[in-house]
Parts: sequence; structure tokens; C-alpha cells
Amino acid sequence: MTIKEIEQLYSDGRLDEALTAARAISDGPAHGAATFILGRIAWRQGHRGQAITLYRQAIELDPACGADIALEQALEIMNFYHKDLYNP
Repeated sequence: MTIKEIEQLYSDGRLDEALTAARAISDGPAHGAATFILGRIAWRQGHRGQAITLYRQAIELDPACGADIALEQALEIMNFYHKDLYNP
């Protein structure tokens, strides 16, 4: 399965299939892109810390994969979040 096909699964909301496919190719030549998709899936599932870690790993593996923008946005969201306001 290609990265494009995995991205399509992700876009279609078929996260379990996208997760399985991304894990299957994460050791191959598209490792950075697959790791970025794993991060996007983790973020969508509410696993913020795991997503940020995966974004950082993806950047190390392939700086051009786009994870740098996702990491920046994730960090901005996490800096904005104030748990005391949501959990009195």
C-alpha cells in the first residue's frame, strides 16, 4: 500500500485500516511519511502526547514530510489549552 492510499483511508475516516497500513510500511523507505500519518491518527484519536512524539520522529526521518507544520500547530494548541478552565 502506498502513502497516498493510506492518506485516503485517513481522509475517509477509516483510521483502523490506515493505522494498520502505516505500521506495516513504517520500516520501509517511506518511514517518515508513515510516521507522520501515525501521528495524525494518534492526534485524531485524542492521544496528543503520542502524536507530538510521532511528529518529532517523522521530522527526524524526513524533514520534508510536512510533520513540522503539524508539530507547530499541535504545540500551539497544547500551549493554549488550560486544563483548569475545563476541569474546575
